[in-house]
Amino acid sequence: MATATIISMSGQAWARDEAGNLRELSIGDVLQEGEVLITSSDGSVELDFADGSGLNLVEGGQQVVVTPEMANESTVATEDSSVLDEDLEALLTALDDEDGDLLEILDATAAGAGVGGGGGGSHDFVRVARISEETGSLSFETSGGLEEGEFIDIGGDPSVAAAEEVEPEPTPEPEPTPEPNSTPTIDVTAVDTFNENDAVVGQTVATFTASDEEDGTLTAGAGQVTFTPGSNGDGYYAFDGENVTLTQAGVDAINAGTTLPPVSLTATDSQGLTANDSDTPTYNAQNDGPTIDVTAEPEFNENDAVVGQTVATFTASDEEDGVLTAGDGDVTFTPGTNDDGYYAFDGENVVLTQDGIDAINAGTTLPPVSLTATDSGGLTANDSDTRRTTPRTTARPST
Repeated sequence: MATATIISMSGQAWARDEAGNLRELSIGDVLQEGEVLITSSDGSVELDFADGSGLNLVEGGQQVVVTPEMANESTVATEDSSVLDEDLEALLTALDDEDGDLLEILDATAAGAGVGGGGGGSHDFVRVARISEETGSLSFETSGGLEEGEFIDIGGDPSVAAAEEVEPEPTPEPEPTPEPNSTPTIDVTAVDTFNENDAVVGQTVATFTASDEEDGTLTAGAGQVTFTPGSNGDGYYAFDGENVTLTQAGVDAINAGTTLPPVSLTATDSQGLTANDSDTPTYNAQNDGPTIDVTAEPEFNENDAVVGQTVATFTASDEEDGVLTAGDGDVTFTPGTNDDGYYAFDGENVVLTQDGIDAINAGTTLPPVSLTATDSGGLTANDSDTRRTTPRTTARPST
């Protein structure tokens, strides 16, 4: 069986088998007996036959059939057997046309008596005789070509048919839709009820916990937990870590019997979403009773005593009721201490009456100024002080 190996080539070349299938050729490919070698117009192929007897060169624009006689025959004149110029031009046009069919342009393989047709018949191909050139042993790279006997059935450009089919890239999965940002949570818990007298600055009145699914724990120290606007306008509360404590203003409010407002807090996450919660601390009111302090004026001379002269002053107050006054009836003379009517109230002062002046002029010692303060709960407090006078001296007649 005649076979030929391509040892060099330029341009493009194809092999067509007896069934009309085309395959593109490259260096190292083997042509089988009965295959037709087709060369492009600007190409050439150099063949080496299996028996090692020599080399054949096929010029461009040729169709050559591989037969047993090919190794022994002389070169046939190209003008008698080459593809007509117009046929070659049509072939090259079909190669450039992706929609064209190369097999419709090429002539079918020869038929009749033997592989070259009858003895006197014309040929549709070129037989190339062996070139009289002896060469030494050859070695060449045959990787990259098609396996012997492998054919590709194409319906257009042979170069397109020979290309490997490229797997399409898989369609990427769509990005998952991000979950919407969840709002934070906060829980405020007031401490148990405490006694009024136990209230001190820094005492814890409420605790809280706050968190967010994206941000984790939220704290007052980080500015994520604050007093809800308008809820701590009097400044009764302050933060101490994650606790809410009393300020001095808060202690004063408790001592005055003021009901504490709710501890209302707001948690804010990194996206600006907020949550609120509140709870109200309570305390047991303890009435400690009022206080009063009476202070007598310094000693004065009997002859200087006049009605309305101040003999004592006082201050009185209560934690729950605040300042206590005589004008409101919260401060009075202690029962039984001013029965003679020596004293009277003038605002928050105790002054002499006419009875008091008469008593002084008569040399009577004035009683203590004794006052009682009473709060709204009925609790009382007493205090007193004594105003002293210097007796008037009467000159004796001389003897």
